[in-house]
Order: sequence, then C-alpha cells, then structure tokens
Amino acid sequence: MTGGGDLTLIVAIDLQPMAPIEGVIQVQCDITNARTAEVVIRHFDGCKADLLLGFMTWMNLSSPNLFLR
Repeated sequence: MTGGGDLTLIVAIDLQPMAPIEGVIQVQCDITNARTAEVVIRHFDGCKADLLLGFMTWMNLSSPNLFLR
C-alpha cells in the first residue's frame, strides 16, 4: 500500500468460497457489484493499492497456456 509504511495488505475477492490463506483478507462477493468495491476500499483505510491483479484477465488472452503451473 502506498502511504510510507511497510504494511502489506492482500485482499482476495471471489464469488466462490476460498480456502483460508494466512495474512489474506478474503471477500466473497461479486466483483461486478459496486458494493464489492466499497467493501474492498474500506480495507485500505484511505491508502491506495500499489498493485492490482485480476484472475479473470486470462479469459481475455489468446493463450491460456500462459498460466501453466
């Protein structure tokens, strides 16, 4: 998070239930719902995110093989 501190905040959002991950705030919501954005933003306590990753992005790529394990 931007703001001068060394705080690392990870917020995971999914429509489906998620297995717990230590140190991760999990929000089970629909990402297309405006209320979800409000819930996530509240966790950042006025700070801005340094990075945003979206799993759904893979659907827009021509090769799903980019995400091999």
